Amino acid sequence: MIPSIARSVQPPLPSPEEYAKTLKSVLEESQLMQKIIDDLLFLSRIEALDKARLNETVSLDEIVVKAVESRTPAAQNKGLQLIVEKMDSLQIKGNKNLLERIITNIIDNAIRYTPSPGQVEVLLAKDQGQAHLEVRDTGIGIPEKSLPHIFGRFFVVDKSRSKEIGGTGLGLSIVKWIADSHHAVIDVKSQVNDGTTFRITFPLT
Repeated sequence: MIPSIARSVQPPLPSPEEYAKTLKSVLEESQLMQKIIDDLLFLSRIEALDKARLNETVSLDEIVVKAVESRTPAAQNKGLQLIVEKMDSLQIKGNKNLLERIITNIIDNAIRYTPSPGQVEVLLAKDQGQAHLEVRDTGIGIPEKSLPHIFGRFFVVDKSRSKEIGGTGLGLSIVKWIADSHHAVIDVKSQVNDGTTFRITFPLT
């Protein structure tokens, strides 16, 4: 008998659609990793920041307007309204770049967790010698049990959706550090499926 020759069977090549899906997944993973690295580097830099750089006199309303303008395209691309409800002219002591970062992070968070159609409202007002900044959204909200932990590093409310939404779990820890360094107080109120309000109170100059 002539022995049979075993032939290797090559698996079918992935389709173009499968290639595209795999490449998209790899790209999303790399972008998320890069954002985590960037946020960690930013945290390390601000923790080593000279405290004298936190004592400049700055116009908080101008910083808020700039932050809103920078995030408006992202809101529009998602089908959301980004509304400035009130904007008092206020001056505080602080660092302009860090204050812009804290506002941008909160607005980004609101946009990220608000489905379309929805809206994000920003308000800056003076009350009893203090500056009150509010960012309100009509998003998915935060469960009550998670509220005490949202400022912890790498804390994500819904881990199953963190990759889909793009959160790193570092944005709010950056917000908390900057607020503390400016002697500001953060208050968060939220209802699941009804939205979230971040209120930051700064001492005026």
